[in-house]
Amino acid sequence: MPIDFEGIIQEVIESLRYLPAIQTQAINYDIEKGLNFYSDPGRLKVIFNNLISNAVRYQNQFQPQSYLNIKISAMEKNVVIHFQDNGIGVEKKYLGHIFDMFYRATELSTGSGLGLYVVKETVEKLKEHIAVSSVYGKGTDFIVEIPAFSSKRENKDMKNTPV
Repeated sequence: MPIDFEGIIQEVIESLRYLPAIQTQAINYDIEKGLNFYSDPGRLKVIFNNLISNAVRYQNQFQPQSYLNIKISAMEKNVVIHFQDNGIGVEKKYLGHIFDMFYRATELSTGSGLGLYVVKETVEKLKEHIAVSSVYGKGTDFIVEIPAFSSKRENKDMKNTPV
């Protein structure tokens, strides 16, 4: 069964309804039509949950409209997922550490510093690639490249691997 990216995004948004900041965050997504992509939905949900919740939690209160844009498109043998927000951003001196365990790049953080570490670990388990760029006070971009499994059998086998 192909990955239902829209379903994953909607499920993550619904799971974040407890955050008051989600009411002021515009979450837009553009999924390439006809995308027939097989991967591990559980692991993808981990990635989406952490990146979407960070965009919601670290909105820039000085922006007239906070947003997170998600664009999902196919390449030859992989899918590229681009998360772009206009949140508080990350200072350049901290960018090299944001995927480290227990690292928090801002005093505004109420989390444990595990979210982006878990994203990095999940990306590595799927043999993916993640890149980040950020401008402090302007926003952050994450680009995740995910290789497709070549068959349903591979997809089924991967589902049973613990996150």
